[in-house]
Amino acid sequence: MFSLNFGIICNEWLTNERIKIDIEIKYSTFTKYYDIVNNHIRRLFEIDTSSFDIDVVNNFISNLYSRGRIDNKGGLSEKYITDIYSVLRAIIEYALDKGYLQRFNFKKVKSFKKDMSVIRVFTSSQQELLVKYLISDIDFCKMGTILAFYSGMRIGEICALKFSDIDFTEGSVRIYKTLQRVKNLDENAESKTKIIITSPKSSKSIRVLPVQGDILKYLFELKRKYNCKDEYYLLTGTSKYIEPRLLEKKFKTYLEECNLENINFHSTRHTFATIAVEKEFDIKTLSEILGHSKVTFTLERYVHSSMKQKRTNIEKLTFPI
Repeated sequence: MFSLNFGIICNEWLTNERIKIDIEIKYSTFTKYYDIVNNHIRRLFEIDTSSFDIDVVNNFISNLYSRGRIDNKGGLSEKYITDIYSVLRAIIEYALDKGYLQRFNFKKVKSFKKDMSVIRVFTSSQQELLVKYLISDIDFCKMGTILAFYSGMRIGEICALKFSDIDFTEGSVRIYKTLQRVKNLDENAESKTKIIITSPKSSKSIRVLPVQGDILKYLFELKRKYNCKDEYYLLTGTSKYIEPRLLEKKFKTYLEECNLENINFHSTRHTFATIAVEKEFDIKTLSEILGHSKVTFTLERYVHSSMKQKRTNIEKLTFPI
């Protein structure tokens, strides 16, 4: 059997995946593959297929936990390591199909450790403090932040939202697109990245959400006050959008103004899910609101018990005295 460097297989797989853009996969999905291969899997490029085995993959995964960052100064999150392994597995399966590898037992790949401690949510008092601050001097970006807290929308979905997506009669918002900054694959382009507005993460992410009554009133008043057209973006009140990293920056300023610790915007989504469970949402409804394809994913990734909820459950136990 002939042998070749694993890097050749990786690049061949990427070339094959690039052809599928807009046919089987989204542009943003391919750029994610591209970054994973060239920032992380590239560490396996020089390994010959004759030496490529389970130990190579298991050692690679272990190193991602300890020094997976590009600068080797720390490890990566479990979620991102799982994403990397998914791409690596697809490449290995491609190599098996092409005959570049003879066998590979995926069942012997090291299981991933669970580390959910990195996920932080706002307490009820912190959320109340922040929302009151946002309402006190409301503007379009602050309104979008409030909507995120009470809907669980992703940051890209908020950035892509227009007033035309809000049904003020039915009291709902339609989510069918997301705004992202991705790698620019055009080698002749001046910028290495570009903004794209595309369909959401999955088919389940295309959804219609009910909007809480008071929030709907604020949205309507903001639209009326500034005479916003339907095609205007919610976060700007104009025909111009703002991208996720700018909203993250503004969110950080809001937290500083409220003397709250720096938590990323995505925590509004985790906070929404946690509070929804405390309010006894059924999990299937919550999963559909969040746009998840599986209820189990909602439970594993987005539901975090608060101390209040833990105490309530503990108090259900009786002590025989």
